[in-house]
Amino acid sequence: MSEEMTGLALAVVLSLIAAGFFVTAWLSYTGRFRSWTLTRPPLTMTGKYWGLLPMALAGAGIMFVAVFGGLTVAAGGSSSAPPLWGVVMVVGLAACIVAAIWTSHRLPRTLKPGWYRDWEDRGVSEHDVTDWLAERQRARRMR
Repeated sequence: MSEEMTGLALAVVLSLIAAGFFVTAWLSYTGRFRSWTLTRPPLTMTGKYWGLLPMALAGAGIMFVAVFGGLTVAAGGSSSAPPLWGVVMVVGLAACIVAAIWTSHRLPRTLKPGWYRDWEDRGVSEHDVTDWLAERQRARRMR
């Protein structure tokens, strides 16, 4: 397989993974995916808001690697690629990871979706969320 095809394949695969992160964040913000509030990903440094903006920021970090990593591989590796590509990829990825970890612990109220702010204002417990999810599943089954 040529270097161009390898770089393209790398970019496509990583872009699909990033798309999964973006779709999950969008579903979380719109309220269609709320079960993330009950879990924490294992072996990560995430806080209680991990399913919202941090998910999108992680997707953005993967996109940095997809674009600049794919371009670097397609150009023949790091020795023949412009040196700025590697710097942009590393700095962009690091900034996205730091921002994702930070916002998973401290997400400003204005960046939280309305349904989540309502839950916080009412003091919704984990039990309430579990009941809400069970009720939603029952409603789906009845369709």
